[in-house]
Amino acid sequence: ASIENNLLALSVSYSGGCRDHIIDLYAYTGILKSNPPQMNLVLSHNANGDMCEAYVTRTIKFDLSKIKEYLGGLVGVTGTVILNINGTDGKPIRQSPVVYKY
Repeated sequence: ASIENNLLALSVSYSGGCRDHIIDLYAYTGILKSNPPQMNLVLSHNANGDMCEAYVTRTIKFDLSKIKEYLGGLVGVTGTVILNINGTDGKPIRQSPVVYKY
């Protein structure tokens, strides 16, 4: 996982190869009170019924500007947030947490 400007880049791997896979990132609006504050994110994966067995690895990018807008409107939140990223199994991904400075 890496952040460049307002883009979070994640390397993901999954079985498939015959259909388009949709991977989304969802943010909980609750902010954990710490210094810096923390925000929980979770990945979702829709394989669209792909039963193929190729092992696909690709980099996907997510725009964090909506998180920046949301946090910018909160009182007491500075320009840094820790992003706790959970995979589709609900467990933290290997590179989590990630520090997002905006």
